[in-house]
Amino acid sequence: MIKILQNSICRVVKLAALLGLCLFTVSSYALTFKLSEKDVDMMAKASFPQTQLHEGMILTFSDPEVDLGVANNDVSMVVTMKAEKTEGVIIARGKISGQLAWRRAKKELQIEKPVLSDLKILENKMSDATGMIEGVKAIQGKVLPVILLLDMNEMELGIFANQLPRSMAVRDEQLIIEM
Repeated sequence: MIKILQNSICRVVKLAALLGLCLFTVSSYALTFKLSEKDVDMMAKASFPQTQLHEGMILTFSDPEVDLGVANNDVSMVVTMKAEKTEGVIIARGKISGQLAWRRAKKELQIEKPVLSDLKILENKMSDATGMIEGVKAIQGKVLPVILLLDMNEMELGIFANQLPRSMAVRDEQLIIEM
């Protein structure tokens, strides 16, 4: 009877040790997801339109088309920009370029130090738009406030087993997410 009890205890201890080893091994490996530009583009559309106040104009960015760089967290996107003042509205299309930054504490994937370039006026809803067009064009090349690319506060994290990613980075035109 004692021998059977010892064998049972020995088996339970071995099983517990094996299970613990398996759990430790699984938890020590990082789970990595790779998302294409198309995937990131679809997720980014959920964070738009975005409105900011810049140099006396209300700027609303919409219709993003994300372009992930090869390295160094470079990211750009072509957006439609609506610039509003009391005098009227101008709609333009341009490219915003900056650095991708994962802010884990805020649960946000941001474009930091975004710079607007390649601006083309699409629509002018003003009788005298000279000053407004000059103001919109003057924004080109200047650093804008941070652009929110993904807001994890607004997303269902079930795909990530309800855990926040440890890091996110752009490499080889993909968004690399490490859990």
